[in-house]
Amino acid sequence: MTIAEIENTHVDVLTDIKYKHINIWLLLRAKLKFTQLYSETKNNFSIRTKKRKALVKNLFYGFSNLLKIKRFSFIFFSNTNKRYLIENKFYDSYFDSIADNLGQKKSLFIEFADSVHIQKNKVYSTNVISDLPFKIITLLVSKIINPNKIKNLEIIKTILDENKLEINLERELKEQISEYYIYKTLLNILKPKTIFVICYYSKLPLILAAREKKIPVFEVQHGVINKNNEFYCTRFRKLKQYYPSHLISYGDDLLNNPPSDFIYETNKIIPAGNFYLSYIKEHYYNSDLNKLKKKYEKIVCVTSQGVYIDKLMQFVTHLAKSHPKYLFIFRKKYNEDITKYITDNITTLDEYDIYKILKFSDFNITIYSMVALEAHFLNTHNILLNINNLSNTHIPKDISATVVNPDEYLNFKMPVVSEAFSQKSSYFIDNYRKNINELCQKITHTQY
Repeated sequence: MTIAEIENTHVDVLTDIKYKHINIWLLLRAKLKFTQLYSETKNNFSIRTKKRKALVKNLFYGFSNLLKIKRFSFIFFSNTNKRYLIENKFYDSYFDSIADNLGQKKSLFIEFADSVHIQKNKVYSTNVISDLPFKIITLLVSKIINPNKIKNLEIIKTILDENKLEINLERELKEQISEYYIYKTLLNILKPKTIFVICYYSKLPLILAAREKKIPVFEVQHGVINKNNEFYCTRFRKLKQYYPSHLISYGDDLLNNPPSDFIYETNKIIPAGNFYLSYIKEHYYNSDLNKLKKKYEKIVCVTSQGVYIDKLMQFVTHLAKSHPKYLFIFRKKYNEDITKYITDNITTLDEYDIYKILKFSDFNITIYSMVALEAHFLNTHNILLNINNLSNTHIPKDISATVVNPDEYLNFKMPVVSEAFSQKSSYFIDNYRKNINELCQKITHTQY
């Protein structure tokens, strides 16, 4: 059963599973979703490094900011892999424009790192600290959380058994509940004016703690949001304290056509655009990538999501053999190893981020990544490998794309696409800086 099917079947009983006043189902649903994905794809979505040396180094990253933590009015829960190199500084593509408007000195970035943090002198943001100290405190406090106080937990256990999902339920709940109390204490100390997050469902205990204290929480869109996204469309949408107060969206599609059971009301959606995509489209140029574009007949970006890698690369290998004058550039999501697939015209070019590659690409191959919408914005035609119908389920029909079913790819021929194919899309809007400036003025004057 999908998460939506579980909720539709058990909505009444799931409402009653609580630890004190905390709804347990909402704390667990993201973990269940990723466990389902792992059972289907065998991809592990837990991406924080386990190397001790890196963890120790990360622990003390920006540690001095703890000594002045009360000075900060705006807290950004960020991610190292969302930083991109612009003019010799690694710029947070989601938050630095907002922090510039609100004041970098008043802004604190609490940052997750999948491997290691970037050297501070190379980072654009003024105040950055690792999230690891808070994670460690959470783990310590979780030892004293008593899961026996959770009412009706056996219902969750039954659902896990019925769906053949294996989760260390006690550990997961203890950590989530502990995280709620840690953030509740932290917010009592900081008293921030506003909090910003990228992915609300990975910070749900924080969201609950902040909303209970009436602190506005803004989520910046980070992926495809539509009626099939179970994180955003749920029978539990009315439990507003578990969701951010506002969504800063890429486009106005969600404003004009909100999906049913959507967690955001339309008056809480703020279309702004995308800083880094706009920068790439309007300003980025690279002579080496331009030489490759002239050398090869076509450039094809291959966008991984860390799932179905062999099926994806078998398709790419087939195309590379039949199109020797095309260059296929694989862009990994996590730590995918495609060494066995590298050929004269299949490569990686890890020194460039995916958007720089897309700027010089004619095609983008993916399964169901948000990059399909971003490629459309950059005038790059998509080829969607429709494994398990994921492309049709998650990618809108009104972008420039050709859908290929796995059993058809041996007969697939690369499409002929006009360079002027791009139609205006509602998934991204222009004037990002202007939109963010207006938003920040309203935040500053407490209009949100």
